[in-house]
Amino acid sequence: MRVVSKKVLIDITRLDNTRVAIADFIVGDETGVIKMRLRNENYIDMIQENQTIIARNCKIPVVNQHMRMVVDAFGKIEISNDKKIVEVNQEKNLSNAQYDNFSMKTGKRNNDNRSRYNDGSSIHTYGTGFN
Repeated sequence: MRVVSKKVLIDITRLDNTRVAIADFIVGDETGVIKMRLRNENYIDMIQENQTIIARNCKIPVVNQHMRMVVDAFGKIEISNDKKIVEVNQEKNLSNAQYDNFSMKTGKRNNDNRSRYNDGSSIHTYGTGFN
């Protein structure tokens, strides 16, 4: 994905010389863009606008009813030197869409002893109500 914008929210050094850095990025490709939040100061310093990056093992939770990509301690970001994304579709921002949160409903048990939701589905999806 290509980095469209970078906004550093917090960048402070504590009294014990540890650094706290949080930044928001808008990243995307030809299909659309999404907001990405990073808390790793190494990644924040490494990533600049208009770079093409590769994010591995990231999550996209719904935070305050909006999707946000997060690369935590289990994720990894690399700068892509092989492939460059030239065009980014900024018209389709996935983070601008508002999603309704819902809690898991418990219902009756089936014959195979698996719990089901009240609507009859048996897939356990937590937190988001998007289709």
